[in-house]
Amino acid sequence: MNSDKNSNMPYEQEGTCHSTIRVEEFVPISNNDPILPELRRLFVSSFYEHYKTIEQQLNLPPETSLITWLEKAFNEEVDELLSHICRCFLIFTPPPSVIAGFMLTADSKNDPNGIYISQFAIDPKYKRKGYGLLLLKHLISVFPSATSYTCLCRRVNKPALNFYEKSGAKLIDDDQIAAQYGYNPIDYLGFQFTNNELQS
Repeated sequence: MNSDKNSNMPYEQEGTCHSTIRVEEFVPISNNDPILPELRRLFVSSFYEHYKTIEQQLNLPPETSLITWLEKAFNEEVDELLSHICRCFLIFTPPPSVIAGFMLTADSKNDPNGIYISQFAIDPKYKRKGYGLLLLKHLISVFPSATSYTCLCRRVNKPALNFYEKSGAKLIDDDQIAAQYGYNPIDYLGFQFTNNELQS
């Protein structure tokens, strides 16, 4: 699916007079891009914060540490990013700007008007400060108004489940949604929402 709007959009941050939060699309051209190590660190720390408390429920491969497992998951996403299978959007704090989080999107596998959110990570330092919702709302400025969005979430990842529900996403406990993206429905469930839900 092609975008029909500008993917760079400034947001006024509530409670500040002159500071802005910005979202920009990131397009790496090689594995040596200097932003990738920062995204890897952010991705691992974002998931590790909660997953370390439920590690026994994650069913990790034998002899695999949680950090190694998360790093491998990120590396797989980088491969898709470099292959232009997915797009990456970064959200930055007000100046002096640092990356507060990122979102990866790809075309839906079964919906010509759909977008799949393959990864969504916010740095633990910036969680529960509104960055996640602003990043989701940025989709409105990138994709056509009729777009629907699907994402998958681990059933044991309660903070993420709560986040999507509060963002207006509808829970879809359908085994086919997880399976079509290569995930086990026993471990994952889906959420769907539209631009209308994001605008509300």
